[in-house]
Amino acid sequence: MDAEFDPSVYVRSPKLDVPGAVALSTKLLAATPKHAPLAVKKAAKALRQKAVSLQTTWKERDRVAKRPDARPFDVLADHAMSRLFGRIEDYSGLPEETHPLAARAGFLVATLFPTGLSFLKADYASQWAETQKRLERIDEEQLAADIDAVAGPEFLAEVRRIHKLYGQAIGVTKARAEVATPSLAVPLREVGAAIALHALQLVAVCLDEEASIESRAAARDALRPLDEYRANAARRDTAKEPEEAAAAEAEIPEVHP
Repeated sequence: MDAEFDPSVYVRSPKLDVPGAVALSTKLLAATPKHAPLAVKKAAKALRQKAVSLQTTWKERDRVAKRPDARPFDVLADHAMSRLFGRIEDYSGLPEETHPLAARAGFLVATLFPTGLSFLKADYASQWAETQKRLERIDEEQLAADIDAVAGPEFLAEVRRIHKLYGQAIGVTKARAEVATPSLAVPLREVGAAIALHALQLVAVCLDEEASIESRAAARDALRPLDEYRANAARRDTAKEPEEAAAAEAEIPEVHP
């Protein structure tokens, strides 16, 4: 056995985050000797079970935690309102003597857009509320007919259509169902414990003077993913980052019978 081999460093699992735990488990399982003793295989199977459970919970958490993206609806809402405003404002610039509705268009601009389109720069909820306020005023003061005459009926109709979708997307008009987000703390802790147990079984082979030289060497090699993980964690080198990013989809190896 290597004179520098220190079994004490394998007593505890290294500090792990979820991607690191999945990636390290995958490496350890892949490095498990094909003809390892039964105790090592049992520990490896337990590690695989815990790692698969963590990976599954991790994926589920991502699916639950991911919120619908409201940005596309925000863009649509901005465009719809900008087009309506542009049509009314352009009409208000026509000469009143030849276009009698120009004065009415000017009134609509002053009434509905006193600060122009600055409200479109607000956060999602505020923008929705500002649009809602304008639509309610249009209905209460019966301004829709004038708007349609000035801008064309399609433009206000489009603002109303997008406004409804926008409210649903940001959860204002249609509340999102609250779904419990799975906790990763317990499965992560269980993987850490399984890694430590797996390592201890391999250390036992390394220290077993009755084991063959080949078996002891294979067990030592099977511990190297842990050595590499600790070295990478200490250096915090960037080479580890893409490796961990793929951990969510990594195929965790089966254990040889």
